[in-house]
Amino acid sequence: MMRTLLATLATTLVATCCSAQSADHTELQQRMEALAEGESLTLDDMTVTLHQRNAGERRADGWYAAHSEGCGFGVLMPGPYSDTSQEAPTADGQRLTIHTLATQTFEGTVFNALCWTRSDGSLPEGWSEGAVRIMARELGAEVLTIQNAGLDGHEIRGSDRRSGVVMRTLTGSGIGFQLIVEYPAAEAETALPLAEHFLDSFRPPTEAKASDPSSDG
Repeated sequence: MMRTLLATLATTLVATCCSAQSADHTELQQRMEALAEGESLTLDDMTVTLHQRNAGERRADGWYAAHSEGCGFGVLMPGPYSDTSQEAPTADGQRLTIHTLATQTFEGTVFNALCWTRSDGSLPEGWSEGAVRIMARELGAEVLTIQNAGLDGHEIRGSDRRSGVVMRTLTGSGIGFQLIVEYPAAEAETALPLAEHFLDSFRPPTEAKASDPSSDG
C-alpha cells in the first residue's frame, strides 16, 4: 500500500480523470525529482509545476503551516513540505488541475493534501464518495459520511499487516479536496494522532485567507 510521494502524485494524476495519451507516471516521477522551485515540465499533454520544496518554518509545537500557492488552501504538516500543481486533459475534453501539499516523516508516514479543480468549474457527480470507494474495497473498510471545515465529504480508515491509511475527501463550490495519511503498521500508535491533527487543521481557500492554520493550536 505504501508508495513514494512522487509516485503517488504521478499515478493519481495519470490514472484518475485524465486522457490515455498522458505521460507514463514513472517518467513523470523521475522528471519531477529534478525540478527546481518555480520550474515546470511538460510531458505529452501534462504539465507539472514545483512551487516549493522543503518549505515552511517549524512552529514552537513542531508543526509547519503549509499553504497551497495554486489553490489557496491551508493545512498543518508535521515537517517541511513540497507544493506542486499538475495539469492534464480529462476524457471529456476539460482540463484537470491537482494542487498538492506533501511531506513524509522520518518514520515513513506520508501526508498528502490535494485540491482538484476542472476548467468547467465542476466535479463529476458523486466524486467525493467515488474517490474513496476504490481504496475502501481494497481495505474492506466502511465509507463514512463526514463534515470537515464546513464542507461535506467522506472518509475511510483501514490497515493491513504492513501499512494503514486514513483518507478524507471533501467538496465545495465545484472544488474537491483529498487529505490522505499513509503509515507503516508498526508506526500506527504515533502516526494516527498526527493524522488527526493534520485532518482537523485543514482550511479551504476562503477560510485559509482569513485564518492562517499557523494560528491553530
